[in-house]
Amino acid sequence: MFGSLPPPPRRYLPARVRLDRLADLEACYGELGARPLPADDPWVLEQWLRDWSELESHLAEAQARRQIATSCSADDPEAARAWLVHVDVLGPACKPLRHGLARRLVEHPAAARLPPGHACAFAVLRNQADLHRPALVPLEAAEQHLCAAYGQLRAGMRFHWDGADTPLAHVERSEDDLTVRGARPPGAPSRPSSAR
Repeated sequence: MFGSLPPPPRRYLPARVRLDRLADLEACYGELGARPLPADDPWVLEQWLRDWSELESHLAEAQARRQIATSCSADDPEAARAWLVHVDVLGPACKPLRHGLARRLVEHPAAARLPPGHACAFAVLRNQADLHRPALVPLEAAEQHLCAAYGQLRAGMRFHWDGADTPLAHVERSEDDLTVRGARPPGAPSRPSSAR
């Protein structure tokens, strides 16, 4: 079902841009980094911010889809490969490009004149720009590797549950179902006791 959801519409990003290809992403970040932003024109800066937001939201969705695919299918090497491309290649390469755009925004003279609705996002970006440290990028990638390994481990866990060999995700959904919880005999364990 998840794979059948359509991607969000694109207004700024060209249809030909692939979110799993570093050269395409570098071109998008490069265009945003080089686009003229007059110091006295907050409208142009606001449009630039919308375009950057579209790029980031599409990237975040693609990342989420890859992560969900690999955690739902522990035995799918293609899903694991796609996720690790994000962890090892796309994420670390895009981080400094994203930092450059954040720094450009917070230092722009028209940033203070953006509409009030941008104040929260602007504060977050200013903090991210101030806190950015290149040395943290490989540590974040290592953390995502561990999270991916944990997700695959959980996806592969199976239990003997209600007389059947059942994936952990199904057991957890059953635990959240009030009708199942209410039907459990008093004193019965809330979780299956054996996993493999």
